[in-house]
Order: sequence, then C-alpha cells, then structure tokens
Amino acid sequence: MSPEGEPRDPMRWLFRAAMLVLGAVVTLNIAIAFLDPILPWIIGGGLIGAAVYAVVVYRRWRDQG
Repeated sequence: MSPEGEPRDPMRWLFRAAMLVLGAVVTLNIAIAFLDPILPWIIGGGLIGAAVYAVVVYRRWRDQG
C-alpha cells in the first residue's frame, strides 16, 4: 500500500521512470548543444591547466632533491 492508501500501480511507476529518462536525455542534448561552440576552448583550457600543473609538480620535485 502506498502512503495515500491506494494500491501501487506498476504502469504508473514505469511511466514516471520513462519520463525521468526522457527528461534526462532532452536535458543532456540541450546541454551538449549549448556547449558545442565553446567545447574546444574548455578542452584547451584543461590541457593548458594540466601542463602548468605538471610543470609546477616537476619544479617542486627538482628543487626538493
């Protein structure tokens, strides 16, 4: 029994789950469409950040020894 006192309906649960998945897919599609023009800049910034981090770690390791 559900909290409201009515029996559980598996079709209603399945419909809600399907709507949740559909909403997630639509939202992800919209997010990808908005990020598509700036994705190369995001990837480039991440690569530059990783390179700077690697240089800093290397310099600290060299100065320590």
